[in-house]
Amino acid sequence: MNNKSFVSLNAGKSKGILSLLLSFAPGRLLSFLCIIFISLIIPISAYSADVNVSYEDQIFYGRVLLNTDSFDGPSWAKLYGAANNDNVGFAFDSFGENSAIGGGAIFRFARGSQASKSTVQKEDRLGFFVFSGYDGTTFLNTAALTAKIDGAVSAGNVPTKLVFETSTTGYPREERMVISSSGDVGIGTSDPFYPLHMGSGAYVSDGGVWTDASSREYKENIKDLTTKEAIETLEGLNPVKYNYKRNKEDKHVGFIGEDVPELIATKDRKGLSPMDIVAVLTKVVQEQKKTISELSEKVDSLQKEMNKVKGMN
Repeated sequence: MNNKSFVSLNAGKSKGILSLLLSFAPGRLLSFLCIIFISLIIPISAYSADVNVSYEDQIFYGRVLLNTDSFDGPSWAKLYGAANNDNVGFAFDSFGENSAIGGGAIFRFARGSQASKSTVQKEDRLGFFVFSGYDGTTFLNTAALTAKIDGAVSAGNVPTKLVFETSTTGYPREERMVISSSGDVGIGTSDPFYPLHMGSGAYVSDGGVWTDASSREYKENIKDLTTKEAIETLEGLNPVKYNYKRNKEDKHVGFIGEDVPELIATKDRKGLSPMDIVAVLTKVVQEQKKTISELSEKVDSLQKEMNKVKGMN
């Protein structure tokens, strides 16, 4: 099939016009010409119709409208569809007797023009899916999945990250979660450097170790933990044995969030930070070490006094 197309219209509206024109055509030749003429001038729209188009190198100028004759999409859209009182979507099936590869879609971007392409650069957006809701006045683009360049581009190397964006007010949206070109996942940060990197500075290391954010730049209202607070908190901890309801086979030891002292309790009392407990234990151990050192000095002093008394006798 070379540069030819076939259009089949099954719309009641289109068929009505076709039948009306053909009723005025006295001869078969004129009828055939009318069919060709109508096929060329009637816009292909879906009003409750199935429109089947087989083509090769077929060119469509302007926008393609599906199921509507009124365009209400973003100005840059070239394909627009609408449905009243129904869901709207698109689906593609692919089949292969000797292949396990399914179909898909591709979004490509290059700087320059179609005739003269140039290399993409860091932070260029390669493509996106946007989700939009109507607020009573306009549509707000409040969520998106975007692909962006996240490194230096060279021949055979185009580092690309996937970005999950959300907002309550529309564009610009915040980059909430990122999967970098190296596979690192960032939540609250757009440039993750670890397998899991949080915006707070906490991360999971390459060895799978959870590391709390501990830099002074992340913290405020810093005060020393008193010995009294640490001892009271330690005494208020009740270690228990348990298993999680979702996995009855794995046994654990720990604490119950609702029962721990206020000093280390989370806001919702549903979780615990191991580092909080470590800090309490550290303070108590330091105080005990200090006490042991003082007692040791007293024992040494008493021993010396006793040795003097023995020498005198």
